[in-house]
Amino acid sequence: MRLAQRLEKLELLLGPCPDCRQPTIELRYTDAPKAKAETTELCPSCGEPIKRIIVLLAFDPNLGRER
Repeated sequence: MRLAQRLEKLELLLGPCPDCRQPTIELRYTDAPKAKAETTELCPSCGEPIKRIIVLLAFDPNLGRER
């Protein structure tokens, strides 16, 4: 829940125009293969590059298990 609230606040800070504030969150797993070279998307209204929030997800498979 707190992560969602923080991401919401970050999204509000992105972009000077309303079109730049579209959902820009991308979730990635830390052990996932790297994607192809990313292309820069431009905002259709102001022409500025669209900024993205990339959240890296890592999971500990042993979390909660007795040792």
